[in-house]
Amino acid sequence: PGSVFKPCVACAALEESVITPVTEIFCAGRYTYYEDYQPRCLGYHGSVTVHNALAKSCNVFFYDCGRQLGIERLGAYANLFGLGTKTGVEIGESEGTMSSREEYQENHGVSWTDGLTIQAAIGQLDDAFTPLQLATYCATLANGGTRYRSRLIKEICNYSMNSVVSAVEPEVMDTVGIDEQYLDVVKQGMLSVTTESAGTASTAFANYSLKVGGKTGTATVIDKGQEYNNGVFIAFAPYENPEIAVVTVVEKGGYGSNIAQVTRDIFDAYFYYQGDTYKGDNPGLLIK
Repeated sequence: PGSVFKPCVACAALEESVITPVTEIFCAGRYTYYEDYQPRCLGYHGSVTVHNALAKSCNVFFYDCGRQLGIERLGAYANLFGLGTKTGVEIGESEGTMSSREEYQENHGVSWTDGLTIQAAIGQLDDAFTPLQLATYCATLANGGTRYRSRLIKEICNYSMNSVVSAVEPEVMDTVGIDEQYLDVVKQGMLSVTTESAGTASTAFANYSLKVGGKTGTATVIDKGQEYNNGVFIAFAPYENPEIAVVTVVEKGGYGSNIAQVTRDIFDAYFYYQGDTYKGDNPGLLIK
């Protein structure tokens, strides 16, 4: 998933008092806590708070949060958000993987080290979540912390389609239990991703008519000796009163910021099309 995992880490770090909303961590482009392992950041960000770190997707900030939290607490919060667990959808689904000591020993045959924790904290290592899990996670962030069972079916109608035979009621799978003020801080950081000039998806959502909370992800993958990036983007809108959560994944799509425009087009289709009439701000796009 790459950096779309960072809002979960931010929630965990705030709730566990590892950081506060105003805690600053200095990013010099490289994480220097360990002498023998100093992974890089995507930029040189200077002193950043959690708000800035989400907007700019600062790896150094989340390396440090992950180190202080430890892999057990990271895994516990991922589980609360439904990452690495089944969503309950009506068809067969993958459980996904949240990196852990036990999983790593089983799959790689070597013991866990702290350097692995900080990679898991930025959505790398063995973290592997389905797009549906990511959409459910984004919806849970947007609605204030309630994770609902994912469904493909809203209702079943009779053959003539003029009456409802049965309707599916919302089913709560879990509540994350994170303080409302901390969820608000994280969501404000996600808003800054699309609205502030330094935000990693600000170009795609420049002058957009809706406020959107989002997070880009650039997931580095090595396949048959070749390295490439999958682009991932999660988002919800409208920011003030969310109706829809969307995850966009493009394999070998490069930076997550590259594919944010796809999500904007999905929001256009959802909010602005009525039949053949377009009411949005992208008249070049027409969906019937």
